[in-house]
Amino acid sequence: MKKTLAMVLAAGMVATMLSGCSSGGSSTPATTAAGGGATQAASNTATSGDVVKLSLATKVATDSFEGKTFQNFADLAKEYYNGTIEVTVYPSEQLGDSTTVVSNMQLGTVDMYCEGGIFYMGYGVDSGICSYPFLFSDWDKYEEIVKGDFGKLQESQLEAAGFKLVNTNRDWRRGPYYVTCSTKPLTSVDDLKAMRLRSADSPVFMEAFKSLGVTTTVVNYSECYMALQQGQVDAVNCPISNVESMAFYEVGPYVTRMDCYPQELWMVMNLNKFNSLTAEQQDALVRAANDAAKNSNETIDKEVDDMIARIEAKGGVTFNLDFDDSIFADALKDYYKDLAAKGEFNEIIVKELGLN
Repeated sequence: MKKTLAMVLAAGMVATMLSGCSSGGSSTPATTAAGGGATQAASNTATSGDVVKLSLATKVATDSFEGKTFQNFADLAKEYYNGTIEVTVYPSEQLGDSTTVVSNMQLGTVDMYCEGGIFYMGYGVDSGICSYPFLFSDWDKYEEIVKGDFGKLQESQLEAAGFKLVNTNRDWRRGPYYVTCSTKPLTSVDDLKAMRLRSADSPVFMEAFKSLGVTTTVVNYSECYMALQQGQVDAVNCPISNVESMAFYEVGPYVTRMDCYPQELWMVMNLNKFNSLTAEQQDALVRAANDAAKNSNETIDKEVDDMIARIEAKGGVTFNLDFDDSIFADALKDYYKDLAAKGEFNEIIVKELGLN
């Protein structure tokens, strides 16, 4: 009862914060259909002259590479619809952590969220593949799969849960991942076994590393700096943009490139809210999301080099950019085949990745 009351109060607080962030008042809450769990889409209610105000929750800082990318989306959405779409970006988990935000987005008190797909697993979406560490050998293979039938399945599952995937091109790359360690460099699987690795509340991530003998600890993203500083965790795995913007290098001076997974960003919106817009407004949002992704993808490699150079210039940080992280993929191969045999993966994934 206390937990339920707390969730209701939290949703109410978010709704109060965001009053005025939606056209004509608050967003329409999702309505669950009896038996099926599918969300009923609202009919189009906006008109071409309405000013549409939307809230976009994110967990990264405004001045980070991703933060600037999200603002680029907001600017493009406004530009593509004659200034009448206004997206307010809320950075640094201002509207709550990922679990809270996704729940409130389904309720309709938050309009949009841009993060990885892992946080929709609890809503019947087959999105765990994006967070199984070292399941994919490279981004190209991942993109090939999500642009095919499997991607269509994910999008239909999102809509059944009351969400709409706005970046329809399915190519928003997050960039390479790095591990920033507080005590010593990462050179082997055994090194990581001796550390406590930070994890989001992601069972697939935690179980995979557990199979290697690695201890994981769940820490909210905004608390990672303090967790490294105080020794709650010894290592944090994240994009290099966040190593810089969150200053993790100050408390984790050993930074190793370790591409756990080809993380794809999902720009997701409350389905009722999306369906309340005119077709032209919907097209403007989709175009803005796809173009923001394109702009990000075109500059991310140079940005990564620049970020590393800026961090190195501060001194006291040791980088290992040539670490062979395939040792983790090799160590997890049998684990993933066992999961496939237990039916944990969609048959498309099993076939495409040769897990049978």
